[in-house]
Amino acid sequence: MACGMKIGSVTVYGSPGQTVNSIVVSGIATGCPGGGYVIINCGGPNLTQTFQGPGSSGTYHWQVTFTNLAGSNCICDSANPTNPHHVLVEAFCSADQTCNDKTQVRPIICSSCCPTVTLTAEIGDCDSQGQRAVNFKVHITPASDPNCPQVFAQLDFGDGNFGQAFTAPPSYNWQGAHTYSPGTYTVKVHLIAPSGCFDAEIRVIVPPCGTGGGNGGHPCPWWQPRCWLNFCGGLLAAAMAIVLAAGVLIIAACCNQNWVVGAAAVATALGALFLLWLWYHLCSKISPGFCDTVKQLIAVVEAIIFIQTIALVILGALYAGGTTEVLPCLIGVAVSWGYYGTVLALLDKIRQWSHCHD
Repeated sequence: MACGMKIGSVTVYGSPGQTVNSIVVSGIATGCPGGGYVIINCGGPNLTQTFQGPGSSGTYHWQVTFTNLAGSNCICDSANPTNPHHVLVEAFCSADQTCNDKTQVRPIICSSCCPTVTLTAEIGDCDSQGQRAVNFKVHITPASDPNCPQVFAQLDFGDGNFGQAFTAPPSYNWQGAHTYSPGTYTVKVHLIAPSGCFDAEIRVIVPPCGTGGGNGGHPCPWWQPRCWLNFCGGLLAAAMAIVLAAGVLIIAACCNQNWVVGAAAVATALGALFLLWLWYHLCSKISPGFCDTVKQLIAVVEAIIFIQTIALVILGALYAGGTTEVLPCLIGVAVSWGYYGTVLALLDKIRQWSHCHD
């Protein structure tokens, strides 16, 4: 069988302006049972990788990966470069060097090795020194290419201090805490490797101690009147009061078949959902114990839904038994039950958006 060699693809991984992390070359060989080798050149020294054949004549796929490209002059280009770099790729059959193929990549546009990084913070209570501990969670989603380098990162706490560097893998989750004085800080996950990747950052607002709206700087429960002077506590208390009022108005409107009350119920229900979203948007990064508060709210709404489920069963049984006059109230409780389900769904989304974990 005549020998044939064909380069199918050349995939380059790295970040613009940086040395290439890896080059993956794949192709097809025919009549080259012993395998072959691939040479790449970016204007520096030749680099060679071999591949094995099946040991018998026929057609097979091969693939080689080049790493450790420092000093090779293989540089990732940005889009529309003025002076593009290039990589010349040649594939040879070991037994017959006239059986070869070559191609050139110019400019070198690289697929990214940069991971996706999520950084969240939860502000704790005040200590005896008037400071607060802030708990950080980092989750890293690596690039899809297994040939990309290991992620090496470090947390910059934004006050001149740094956390211990960590790698991914073996773990793609990192947790740590740092103590802050009141103030505003820009906290970053600095990606040391792969090179050329942007840092992930968030702004952390650490509130002063002793300004918890009557609760000593600790998380302010929304149901305690003394905490309503706290902006976030007051906003949440108003939202939950309107949530409860909306449910009552929905039932009242249906039971009395009063569409004026029904319109007020709709407006109240939408207003409550907006206030809950506003509470999340303004307070999720500055309220101590925010995730605990979300869990408490979910428990409260679940309890309301449970009670309404019992009411639905009772009213449904009465209606089935011939007490038809309960139908409007049955509809009202059903609609209210659905509304509280919507509130529960929003709270669950807030829990996810805030990266709260059980």
